[in-house]
Amino acid sequence: MRNSFFALLVFSTLGLVATPVSATTTVCQVGYGWNGNNCQQCQAGQSSDGQGGGCKNCPANYYSQPGGPCTACPDGYGSQSGSQCQKCPDGFVSKGGSGCQACPDGSISKSGDATCSSCSPGTYANQAHTFCQECSAGTYQPASGTTQCLDCPKGSYQGLQGKTECIICPCGTYKSSTRGTVCDSCGNGPNGVLLSSSQGAVSQSQCFVPTSAQYLDGNKCTATCPAGQIPNKNGGGTPTSCTPCGSNAVAQPGSATCTNCDVGYGPDATKATCTPTSTGHARKRHLREPFCPQGHQACTIVRGRQKVFECVKTSSDLTSCGGCPGTEGAEDCTAFDPLATASCVKGKCQYSCPRGFSLTGTGCQPMTNGAKLRSKTFHRFSGL
Repeated sequence: MRNSFFALLVFSTLGLVATPVSATTTVCQVGYGWNGNNCQQCQAGQSSDGQGGGCKNCPANYYSQPGGPCTACPDGYGSQSGSQCQKCPDGFVSKGGSGCQACPDGSISKSGDATCSSCSPGTYANQAHTFCQECSAGTYQPASGTTQCLDCPKGSYQGLQGKTECIICPCGTYKSSTRGTVCDSCGNGPNGVLLSSSQGAVSQSQCFVPTSAQYLDGNKCTATCPAGQIPNKNGGGTPTSCTPCGSNAVAQPGSATCTNCDVGYGPDATKATCTPTSTGHARKRHLREPFCPQGHQACTIVRGRQKVFECVKTSSDLTSCGGCPGTEGAEDCTAFDPLATASCVKGKCQYSCPRGFSLTGTGCQPMTNGAKLRSKTFHRFSGL
């Protein structure tokens, strides 16, 4: 008993606590181990649990100072021996004593990083997860966190590195292969005519010669001119602009040529059609029906051996009421009784007689037998 008390006194004097548990077991504080005679300080990389026994190596990814407890390595560090923690290498990270672990695909890290970073769009992660590589020309990558770039599809190109999208081949070009860095020009066709194509053409066979009603706009795409204008062919080759028609000419949208208005007709506000001028009644030889104003008919008029056309408003024209002259349903309202006042309303002749006359099927007749005079009233007759 005296020996045990002496041992306890010595340990207490050294700053160590050794608690006799039984005749064969003595418990040392954490960081110290029992060597059979006394509590001995554990060396770096080792520690004790304070529940008896000797010093033991710290587990992987933990470390200790001499006489200290085992402590998890800081974030971004790992340890195999337990004596000291070292920075995780490029492409590896650690957090909370987890040990250095490789970054997942599409991400990277630098030595000592606690977390991995995804590669941004336009780049991809190398196999070692150590850096993000820009996509090469002819490829693209719109997403983040990837391991490769995508080839530009046919009909598109990309001439720069690190891009997130490809560019559609413009009009007048094509690209028949993938991973293109430039588009191929359609070139010139017969007689030096500049060929065009739709955007995104994938074959030279898609290049074509513009029609006579088309011109090439600033992007070399085919376009048609608005009303009153036609493609400008003065420079030769393929027109690249529109030119207005003359002061008395018209052109429908998308026309290749202008059409001159005949005497008595002039361009409307849009310069798309010819309309009667303020001079009144007019005829236009070889006038095509689309050029007659709305509500008019193109009626054939025979002049000797020649046929000409006249735009007639058959809904109100006195001599061609209800249709073109000589056609079924057409009436000449002026051929009725000269005493009657004639008009054409909605394609039907209507008449009225002066006071003192009564309207009959043959004309205006005087009223007799003391008949009461009536004011003139319109009546409609058919089959006269």
